[in-house]
Amino acid sequence: MHTFIIIKPDAIRRRLIGKIIARFEFYNARIVRIGTKIKGRQWFDAHYEHLVLPMSKLDRIAAFMCNTPLIGIVLKADVDVVRRLTLRFRDDFEAIGYCNLIHAADSQEAADREIKLFFEE
Repeated sequence: MHTFIIIKPDAIRRRLIGKIIARFEFYNARIVRIGTKIKGRQWFDAHYEHLVLPMSKLDRIAAFMCNTPLIGIVLKADVDVVRRLTLRFRDDFEAIGYCNLIHAADSQEAADREIKLFFEE
């Protein structure tokens, strides 16, 4: 079983990458694939197509996520466990503002789709 997370720009700027990865590894998640990518609005719109938010909020989130490095990680781990850990990590590391530090797929189907979207060239 595998899942997908994204370490977002605020976590990268705050130098939390190692702490985040170490926590997942502590809970026996293993990295299967990792990569740094700069993604654009087209990727954002496809990745977050399920969100129903006002356009102004979507634009702010897109500005936060696009055209800056993101770290995508495929983990060998249970989707639900990683999702629960991600919510705890967000609290522990105190996300600032409306954007959180880590994205985690919410289902196996979402993980499969998000992995393909993130790593396709």
